[in-house]
Amino acid sequence: MEYREFKNKHEGQKIIVCGCGVSATTLTNPKDYITIGVNDISRLFAPNYLVVLNDKTSFAQEPDRWKWIEETTCPYTFTHMKGLAIKEETKVMLQLGRYNGCDLEKEAVDYTSNSTYVACVIASYMGASKIGLLGVDFTTNHFFAETGEHPLSRRINIINSEYAALKGALDRKGIEFVNLSDVSKITSLPKQSLSEF
Repeated sequence: MEYREFKNKHEGQKIIVCGCGVSATTLTNPKDYITIGVNDISRLFAPNYLVVLNDKTSFAQEPDRWKWIEETTCPYTFTHMKGLAIKEETKVMLQLGRYNGCDLEKEAVDYTSNSTYVACVIASYMGASKIGLLGVDFTTNHFFAETGEHPLSRRINIINSEYAALKGALDRKGIEFVNLSDVSKITSLPKQSLSEF
């Protein structure tokens, strides 16, 4: 399946991008939303779309996480890895664009060090009118276990700058971009409750 098939698929709709931080558990009714999750979010719920950019070696310290990726029941998985061991009919191949880029118009998807950034770019490509970030906390532990300090937490200032730049690009397209987590260390986005979203 090709990425271009998803252009404006959800035009004018709201999309929640969900990471694996503890605040992901506050989404108690995921079926009421269009959701794009990352990695092993399927432990909690099967999103409409999944983004997998890390290979199996990235989870060497937590091999159980990879099992959830391989066995996901998500209808579509976006990845740049041709060898990702999931059902071929669910795989949507991505071409990665520029690192730390914010070009929302091209088919090559700009990216950063975290998968949820790519999920937000995909949500924009799908035509979202509003994107909510949830479970993108960079706090201690994931929602499923006491996994300790987030490996990217020391880059939080850079990550905040990346999301601020992405917000600027989304603003220019008229797409609202908010953080739905009370505990997230992403401070460059306005906070909003799920009920307000």
